[in-house]
Order: sequence, then structure tokens, then C-alpha cells
Amino acid sequence: MGKSSDSDYLKFKGQYPKSSKIFTAMFVDLIVVNIIAIIVLKVYGLIFSDVFDKFVYGYVGFAIYLVCLLYVPILSAKSQTLGQRFTHIKIRNVLTGENMSVGVAITRWLMSVISPFGYNHKKVPWFDRKFDTVMLEA
Repeated sequence: MGKSSDSDYLKFKGQYPKSSKIFTAMFVDLIVVNIIAIIVLKVYGLIFSDVFDKFVYGYVGFAIYLVCLLYVPILSAKSQTLGQRFTHIKIRNVLTGENMSVGVAITRWLMSVISPFGYNHKKVPWFDRKFDTVMLEA
């Protein structure tokens, strides 16, 4: 990690998606994650509502929701999320051009979620540089 240089990113000049595409992909993925979570939590509620007490039931439900959130980085690592397909965006390793590993994808996603300064005027956010990844138009 962190072995790429500016010249590695210059190979992709002109292929970076616009901020509106990134926002649209994130918005679509948010809707998809919540639909998945609602379905999974409804099934969970139907099966386990009488088994657990209210506190355990709530904590397990929250844990299930957090697992549903992993839809985004895992699909980003394997191919594309639904939002990325809709907006024609892909995330690749800068050095090899291949998909990310699941571990890198999850860590990169967590950094992008907690980073208020990730998507600014720069074409490549700091967390993409940290993990040698690049977001491109597909």
C-alpha cells in the first residue's frame, strides 16, 4: 500500500468520474442497502421476535444492519455495486488495473465514510492514494 506515484495516476487522466456520478452511485447504493436491510430485518423479526428479549433483539438487529452495509465494499471489490453499474463507475488498483481485495475494499470504504475531506477539488481522494486505488468511468 502507498507505493503508487503521481505518474501512476496520470495514466488515468480524463477517466475520472464527475462528482455528480459519484454522488448518484452512493445514493443508489444507500437505497439498495436499506431495501436489503429492511427485508433481512423483517425476516429476522418474524423469526426471532419471541426468542430474544428486547435489548438482545435490538442489538442483534443493529448488528444485522451493519452487516448489510458491507454490501457496498464487498461488491466494489468483486465487480461493481448497483449504483456503480448504473453510473458506469469502477474502482481498480492503480498499479495492476485489477479489482481490489475485499480487505482493502472494506478498509477503503470505512475511510471514505469517516472522511469529510475525501472528495474535494482533487481528482483522487486521499484514501484512494493510501490504498493504491482509482475510481474510473467504466
